[in-house]
Amino acid sequence: MLPFLLSFLVVGLIFVGVYFIHAQRRNLARVRLADDTGSADRDEWEGRAPGSILGRHRWVAVVIGLGVLLVLAIAVGLAFWLSFAIAFVVGSVAWIVEDFLASRKELRVEEQCADSIDLVVSALRAGASLVDALRIASQECRKPLKPALEELVRRLELGDDPDAVFHDFGLRVPVETASVLAFTMTVHWRVGGGLARALATVAQSARHRIEFTRRVKSQATEGRASLIGMMAITYLLTLILWRAYPDRFEGFFRSSIGIGLTTTVLLLQSIGLMWTTALTRMKA
Repeated sequence: MLPFLLSFLVVGLIFVGVYFIHAQRRNLARVRLADDTGSADRDEWEGRAPGSILGRHRWVAVVIGLGVLLVLAIAVGLAFWLSFAIAFVVGSVAWIVEDFLASRKELRVEEQCADSIDLVVSALRAGASLVDALRIASQECRKPLKPALEELVRRLELGDDPDAVFHDFGLRVPVETASVLAFTMTVHWRVGGGLARALATVAQSARHRIEFTRRVKSQATEGRASLIGMMAITYLLTLILWRAYPDRFEGFFRSSIGIGLTTTVLLLQSIGLMWTTALTRMKA
């Protein structure tokens, strides 16, 4: 029991260390972004972290993996490293599912931003002010972007600093279109100019980016399907051979060589799945 607890502690420390490094890198990126703005009100932004509408739930995959590890190692009684490999596969699948759902939500927010910009451009060309145009867009918009737009309009109406308002909007809606929109409105608020023409260009660029992202995802789906099919064939053959030769398979999985080889194969499959997902994910 003691070796299992020590191994479980080591795995937990590895997960905590990876999450801590990721959090530190994210905070450092936010600090650099605030430094690059050059605004006199930057001090007011420090310490504030508006809640993102694209909240990620990566911790769910870690919890599922640890739960499977505990069940297999304690309740079922499998070898620790074999249980760890199976839990890693399950956690990787949960991670990929969460990433897929998050990418779908991100693409939907991109589309909503483009539609909202089109409404703002139409309202500006009709003679409305920027705040009125944003209010019209917030009324016509749907979730998940609607609360962020409503907060943006409400803060502008209350007289908050526009630089801070647009900065927080870019943080709360962490997509490329929202960041460009916030930057464009910030520049217009400071120096003026033809905002309708600039926003029309932003909306057009967003449409092109959304179309390109969809093409990449459709082409990547074929490769993912092939990979999943190959893995399914591997597990199917394993099941067929186990049903045909149960004694040999049980002896193989009980030996140290069998456990080591099976663990290596499962870990490599998990790494391949996550690597494929990372390669096919669009980054700004």
